[in-house]
Amino acid sequence: MKFKFTMPIKGPYVRVEEASDEAFANKQLGDGFLLNPEEGKVYAPFTGEVNVLFPGGHAIGLKDMKGVEMLIHIGLDTVKLKGEGFTPHVEQGANIRKGDLLLEFDMDTIHKNGYATDTPVIFPGKTSVETVKIKERPERDVLKVKLD
Repeated sequence: MKFKFTMPIKGPYVRVEEASDEAFANKQLGDGFLLNPEEGKVYAPFTGEVNVLFPGGHAIGLKDMKGVEMLIHIGLDTVKLKGEGFTPHVEQGANIRKGDLLLEFDMDTIHKNGYATDTPVIFPGKTSVETVKIKERPERDVLKVKLD
């Protein structure tokens, strides 16, 4: 199945296997990719809903209108910050439209506390993700992936 969405965070990305966190690198939560944020804003990559907003705002789970799920985990081990530096703009269960600002995070706060801002974007329960095409746009990239 092909799945098209806009990048939730501005910045370059690599395969999730390059994550320094073993749980993400070993795809224990699912396959995906790893973003290197250029700014501390997370936008809705598609129209759908917020499945889960983790306490502290360090991670958010989304579901599109066809049922495809996406987990965006800002930084590695940032749960230990207990919300410091994270500002959610949505609540769990909220309906979202592509491009909505979902949450903001302070990259300096994350770095000053010794954590990385590398952001895994995971498709829970899917077995593999294959990058098909990226189209450059003035506002953000569009990424198409093939999901098993």
